[in-house]
Amino acid sequence: MYAYKWENNFTYEVSGVIPFPAATVDGSLISYHSYLENLNILKKYQTEFKKVNFKTKEGKEMLKQIRTDNFSRMFEGVVVAKEAKRLKVTLPQKELNESYAQLIKSNGGEKSFSDVLKKYYGLTPNEFKVDIYKGRLLRQKLQEKFASDENLNKAAKQKAAADAAKAEAEA
Repeated sequence: MYAYKWENNFTYEVSGVIPFPAATVDGSLISYHSYLENLNILKKYQTEFKKVNFKTKEGKEMLKQIRTDNFSRMFEGVVVAKEAKRLKVTLPQKELNESYAQLIKSNGGEKSFSDVLKKYYGLTPNEFKVDIYKGRLLRQKLQEKFASDENLNKAAKQKAAADAAKAEAEA
């Protein structure tokens, strides 16, 4: 499954029942099903909006980059969630709902927004809100926390430097 990069519907369905790991980040599992779910969203966007043909040489190269970017985003999401929990940064439901309502309004209203999500991403508005938008807002709140607290920022820089050194030593 991993060696051959199985990304077909059968693998997607089976990985939804059996939680095959795609990666672990600091002890947290990223499931292969989640990886495929996000990859399908990115592929649909590239196919529908950018008109990319993944069978061409350029399309195959783009798909490699999309796979890499997908993992990076998923890793970042796990790190953001852990840091938010550690620093007690929360996203109240009311704040999420208000921000999401503003996003819909600024993008042409519910019908228009829903149509775009379905056509280009294959998502319902609620799936987008819960699976994508919520994480973006949490990341934004965490960035604001780091930007406003010099002590946290200093510690984060030291930790990032230590992690980078460790990763470089292991490479």
